[in-house]
Amino acid sequence: MAERFARLRVSGHARRLKAALGLSPARLWLLALFTAGAHLAGCTTYRAYSGEARAPDKIALLDCDPEGVVVRRVESYPFDGGWSEFELLPGTRKVSAELFWTRLEQRIELPERSASFVAKAGERYRCV
Repeated sequence: MAERFARLRVSGHARRLKAALGLSPARLWLLALFTAGAHLAGCTTYRAYSGEARAPDKIALLDCDPEGVVVRRVESYPFDGGWSEFELLPGTRKVSAELFWTRLEQRIELPERSASFVAKAGERYRCV
């Protein structure tokens, strides 16, 4: 497998990285994969119900963009940020969140808002 990576064509950016870090193209590729994996693993899931974990087809998932949404409450569970995915039981659910964005190096925040929706088992929902 390393031979296959070694034969890959190296871009100009990769050549500069190789020169700066002293890594072979194969190691650069592995470093990139590891970095991407670590970033994806950064997604934090919170079970917003009590009791034992349930099968994926018995719960609903709520995804919130941590770069624009700060979830403050899911049902009766308060949060202080840092969570981006929530497991919910089916039924009517209430979520409270603050929306924000950065413009010209200034963070602009909107007041906390709440929304209710009917979550269905096996479905995925997004905060937008």
